[in-house]
Amino acid sequence: MKNISPFLAAAFSVAFTAGAFAQPVLVKDINTTDFRDSASPAVFMAQAGSLAYFGFSDGIHGQELWRSDGTAAGTRMVKDLCPGACSGLPVWMTAVGSTLYFAAEDGAHGRELWKSDGTEAGTTLVRDIIPGLDGGNPAYPFELNGKLFFGATKPDGTQAFWTSDGTEAGTTVLMEVCAVGCRPFPLGQIGMSMLMSAGDVSHGRGLWRTDGTPAGTVFVKAIAPEEPNPDRSGYLPYLVLQDRLYLSADDGVSGLELWATDGTEAGTVLVKDVNPGPAGSSPRGLAALGDEILFGATDPTRRSNLWKSDGTEGGTTLVKTVSPSELIVMGSAAFFRASSPGFGTELWKSDGTPEGTALLKDTNPGPASGGLEITGPFGFTVLGDRLLFFSNDGVHGLEPWISDGTEAGTTMLTELTSVNPAFEAYIYAAADRHKVMGGLWYFRFPDADGRLEIHVSDGTPAGTRKLAESGHQASGILVDAFFGQLPGPGALADLNGTLLFQGADGPTRGDLWKSDGSSEGTTRIADLGPEDYVSLPREITPLGSKAFFRAQWLFVTDGTEAGTTQVGNLSPQYLARAGSRLYFAARPDTLETLYAASETTNGTVPLHSSTYLDHLTAFGELLLFSSHSSSEARLWRTDGTLPGTFALGASEPSYLHKVGSRGFFSAYDESTGRELWVTDGTASGTARVKDILPGSGSGLSRTGYATSWPTIDWAGLDGRFVLFPADGGTGSGEELWISDGTATGTFQLADVNPGPSSSEIQWLTGAAHKVYFVTNDGTHGRELWTTDGTPTGTHLVADLVVGEGSSLPEHLWPVGTQLLYSAFTPDGSRELWITDGDAVGTRRLADIAPGALPSTPQGFTASGGSVYFVATDAETGFELYSIPREQVDGSADFYSLPPCRLVDTRQSGGPLTPGLPRTVDAAGFCGIPPTATALAVNVTAIGLAGQGGVALDRTGSALPGPDMGTNAVSVSAGQIRAGNAMVRLGSGSFVAVSSPETVSLHLVVDVAGYYE
Repeated sequence: MKNISPFLAAAFSVAFTAGAFAQPVLVKDINTTDFRDSASPAVFMAQAGSLAYFGFSDGIHGQELWRSDGTAAGTRMVKDLCPGACSGLPVWMTAVGSTLYFAAEDGAHGRELWKSDGTEAGTTLVRDIIPGLDGGNPAYPFELNGKLFFGATKPDGTQAFWTSDGTEAGTTVLMEVCAVGCRPFPLGQIGMSMLMSAGDVSHGRGLWRTDGTPAGTVFVKAIAPEEPNPDRSGYLPYLVLQDRLYLSADDGVSGLELWATDGTEAGTVLVKDVNPGPAGSSPRGLAALGDEILFGATDPTRRSNLWKSDGTEGGTTLVKTVSPSELIVMGSAAFFRASSPGFGTELWKSDGTPEGTALLKDTNPGPASGGLEITGPFGFTVLGDRLLFFSNDGVHGLEPWISDGTEAGTTMLTELTSVNPAFEAYIYAAADRHKVMGGLWYFRFPDADGRLEIHVSDGTPAGTRKLAESGHQASGILVDAFFGQLPGPGALADLNGTLLFQGADGPTRGDLWKSDGSSEGTTRIADLGPEDYVSLPREITPLGSKAFFRAQWLFVTDGTEAGTTQVGNLSPQYLARAGSRLYFAARPDTLETLYAASETTNGTVPLHSSTYLDHLTAFGELLLFSSHSSSEARLWRTDGTLPGTFALGASEPSYLHKVGSRGFFSAYDESTGRELWVTDGTASGTARVKDILPGSGSGLSRTGYATSWPTIDWAGLDGRFVLFPADGGTGSGEELWISDGTATGTFQLADVNPGPSSSEIQWLTGAAHKVYFVTNDGTHGRELWTTDGTPTGTHLVADLVVGEGSSLPEHLWPVGTQLLYSAFTPDGSRELWITDGDAVGTRRLADIAPGALPSTPQGFTASGGSVYFVATDAETGFELYSIPREQVDGSADFYSLPPCRLVDTRQSGGPLTPGLPRTVDAAGFCGIPPTATALAVNVTAIGLAGQGGVALDRTGSALPGPDMGTNAVSVSAGQIRAGNAMVRLGSGSFVAVSSPETVSLHLVVDVAGYYE
């Protein structure tokens, strides 16, 4: 017979696992159309061996590394670098032989150097230059003499010029460079040397030469070469011709002008001061035509014209008064776009003479341009003896064109879409994001819906086709395509048993929805804007019978269409509820203002204005916030009235976190640096807790690691303690600290990653009598950990990716005695996991996206009797899922038993051996069934010698010390001590352990009932 347990009333802190879990269900496929998000493939492309590589997103994995052999069947993702919907974002791609090098991040190492041979197994991290979450950020790579060279940041924060042979040991610093603007940028190779824009502390930025060795890396001359603008197609300010490098550079006197160098100081000369004086002519678009170069330059009248040069001052002359853009050479002629009266901006051609420079084709007849208004044709690419580009003839919209260099041979190649793309799509496509690889033209082009896709062409209409399609899943809930996250906090919220969330059914693209957990009860509440308007309701904040949220403006809703209205004409930021008021920051003018609103009024009350406001944090009936002026930043409080809004003190406050009746935060002053502070909401009760790193250094960092939203860096424990990462200057790096608000009660709780390396703690999340967090102990990778606030109770929960690999837990969310979270494993990718705090109770709750596809669950929110979240099954896109709360909150039924003695070491086994766990089989004894998950027991310890205690927990658990928890009893020699306890079972058994080594005791365990 089922009974109410007397142990439940005692509110025991020991977590235990329910006997069975239901599977999550798709609430509703909200979006059944093929609407795709606005993200575009990454900008970098490269060829290595016979393969083309580029960044791409299929709508499931984020922006990742893809490869192609030019066919649809041979186009696929190489590796999901950042597991799940987050983006590895591979950039700076460079080939050395058949190996591709690039910079990317995997969620565990920051942005670092990677390499690939085109296979998943052969795509690996080369070196973790800055160990941990902060990356070395490799950039501007180039190949020289079979090795890779690039600029990157060292662990000490300084910049350096690096080289790599593809191995960790062979990735080393070649030269230290100055901190700002001095990363080596390759300009052109002459012989066996590369000429670079670079700088060190002695010379500053200037022209350098390297042969790939330290001795052969030398300063050439103190001119500052210009680097290309990545947002302006064809803007190349350098070119190698006949063993000389021509470049646009500034010597500090003449402005940007045309220079030439042979790699020596004496051979580095100003070719011609086209625009005398410091203004410079800004040479750009350098292109080699025979033994001369063509370029655009600005003359003293500030007009940009076409020039040519043979490398001498006298041989540098004006070709024609026409402004060239995107110069490119094909055969014996150069092509570019330029504007002329009556024709608009169109395609021009030049043989380097005035008479041979003329309009080639008016692609859009008349004064209109062959492109979007003032732009004209763009994206010039040479494929063999044909010129490929984009243009608009005024009839078909923007399409690919082809030219053989004659007017008659310049025609539209094919019609890919009948819809004129949006201006934003043009901006993306117009930059240098197209490339010829393996005899094919790879380019990005918009579909009818404006989504930029990867296309390929061999120069024929039949050979021009879409190569891969991104994001074909129709998501009902929009997830950021780069970070793989919902767009900010509060995308889902509970309003008195009804779930509110931002949804998109395709035509409406983003509005306020609600759900009662059924498909028919999941409906749109209100259309917040035109059909093509993405409102993206976020920071949904319940307040009484209503909820406020921000889209473009501030709205309030009671869950009905009629009751959903706009509040004023303010564009809000940082919504927070405190007491009976809603607070938000908005910028009606040059200053940011804090406003208060309530459930019963439609108006807002301005309370305080400053340069900007942040860290809005509820503190009972008060709101704490940080106010930044032009001269200082202070902690403020408000009760919703002007008299009750005033400064509390503390400089540059951040990370405000309420624990019990106190608010903890970090603040800075010159004498102690950034340290731990506490407030009770009054000025007199706002003070520094402790100078964790003695002196002017900072024990607390101002910002977290460079990862996507949201990273939680503080957590409360039992309403008494706050846990946070800090560095006490003892050589252990940034580790886990705890504070009760006093200096003596503030100390390092655990050195998770022993030695000087920081453990880089993230996702600190308070749960039932414990705190969970994600960290790397230097052995197990980034995994889930937990603590009960004691050193012995701080331990790894489960090593899901065994060894140094990482499961990268995210979106930690406590429910009852359990924790839901997202984690990665190689066999199931990123899926939904659940734990009760140790390895035995940690399991994958569901494989929503089958096999190795990720479902990327997130946004866990309890509403009514369900827990809702957002995930994708790789077919329906990101949609709303639910699971009954009672199935995941750790609850279980209690069954009483007649009093029964399960253990008596006086009768069997003898005294416990200190530190050696003794296993006790429970299932099958005293009426305990195999399905039991926990026992209600009375534990008796009989002290024989010494002083210590005994602790009980299930088999496979990480036991706390015997002086901690309700499942432990302390005892001294000659004493008999007893106490009630709730003991979890693992595989039908539990273990008991005594400590320290000096204690000797007998153990008696009497069972009163069980849970299942």
